[in-house]
Amino acid sequence: MVLTDLNVGEKAIIEDFNNPQVELVMTDMGCPLGTTIELYHKTLSNGPLSIKTASGNLLAIRSKEAKNLIIRKQ
Repeated sequence: MVLTDLNVGEKAIIEDFNNPQVELVMTDMGCPLGTTIELYHKTLSNGPLSIKTASGNLLAIRSKEAKNLIIRKQ
């Protein structure tokens, strides 16, 4: 399952990244492997997604990059 498969309000744990560049960016933003995230906002037409980290930070990520986050739904 990838991040774009979540519905708003659902929580998941980041298990892997399909792209090393996305992994680097997400780690720099405070979302390394094992981070619990919640899908906060999702646009209708493949626009950016907003995620909330366990520490309460809100982050925006492009749908293209979100498809590279392998997650496990909680």
